[in-house]
Amino acid sequence: MFSAGIAARTEGPVFWICTQPDLFAPSLAQAGLPPDRVIYVEAGDDKTVLACTEEALRHGNLGAVVAEVAALNMTASRRLQLAVEGKQTIGIALRRWRRQADAADFGQPTSAVTRWRVSTLPSAPLPVPRVGRHRWPAAPAIGAS
Repeated sequence: MFSAGIAARTEGPVFWICTQPDLFAPSLAQAGLPPDRVIYVEAGDDKTVLACTEEALRHGNLGAVVAEVAALNMTASRRLQLAVEGKQTIGIALRRWRRQADAADFGQPTSAVTRWRVSTLPSAPLPVPRVGRHRWPAAPAIGAS
């Protein structure tokens, strides 16, 4: 939801590249990203996600490119940084782990301009039972890496 909210603020199509077909278009719309702006790409593994992300970032006429990856080393992040350099496109690497063991490289350096750690809070209640708005804790960004 956080990444969708950032991508929604851009102009142009949004490329969303993932390995699992579990994106829920109504949730993205709730974050302000209507489904007709999103180009969904399902890749088989992280290596393919990164290759598709690099090509999409080089294109340059996209509002944002969101890549859901578990591992992002310095070499891969530098390639993505070079691909987007000089473009008006925002590149977001969403570190999404299916298992805790996949998070082993978290904290390793990358060439990202900024790194954020985002977690959820219980939603604020609305007049409709069992429905609420998404929320995130207020915390500073981890910083440039």
